Amino acid sequence: MVVKMMVSGDGENDVPLFEITRDGVHGALVANAAEGLLRWKNSEKLEKVILTTKKHAGGIIEGLKHHFSKFGYTHKSLLNHTLNQTSANGAGEQKQA
Repeated sequence: MVVKMMVSGDGENDVPLFEITRDGVHGALVANAAEGLLRWKNSEKLEKVILTTKKHAGGIIEGLKHHFSKFGYTHKSLLNHTLNQTSANGAGEQKQA
C-alpha cells in the first residue's frame, strides 16, 4: 500500500504525531527541530522521516517535495517556492523542482 500522507514538526510535543510514521506515513523534521525530537528520530531509525535543510514552512515544503514529487505532486506552493528560489538566485531560467 502506498501512503500519501506526511507529518511535520519541530518540537518534542510532536513525538506522538510522528509515531504514525512507524506505520508507513512520511515525515519531515524541519531544520530547527528541538534536540529531543531529533533524539527520538535517531532512536527510531525510521526510513520515511527526513531532516530538512530548511526551517519552518520552508522545511515542510522541502519535505513535500522529497516525499511526493515521485507521485507527481505539483501543489502551487511547490511551484511558487521554485519560482521564488529562481528570483532569489537572480537567474533568468526557472529552476527545476
